[in-house]
Amino acid sequence: MLPGLDTILRAALRHGLNVDKLLETFSDQTAEFGTYEDEGNLAHYYSFSHHLALYQKRAGRTEEALEQVLQAVRLAHRSGNDSYFTRSLALFELLRDWATAEQVREVQRMIKER
Repeated sequence: MLPGLDTILRAALRHGLNVDKLLETFSDQTAEFGTYEDEGNLAHYYSFSHHLALYQKRAGRTEEALEQVLQAVRLAHRSGNDSYFTRSLALFELLRDWATAEQVREVQRMIKER
């Protein structure tokens, strides 16, 4: 399911589609994705979180976008994936003006730990 939802998000971003109802329909299942631990599912979950953050940003929902990008940063940090971490930080920087001081401190702490 996760790769399919990620593909839908990428299509929505590319073509300006609204997939809010679809995301709401699967919200219970997507909440469970963060518990995955195997490398394949982590990669899909990271990609999904990243694209969902972009989707929320495009929709003007910066708070939701920030939460998604923070999930991606946390996941990349926890898994030690430098590529995902760098990519997530770039997206966080686009949203930094809307971040709380606590969110900024959390990201700075993760950067220092690397």
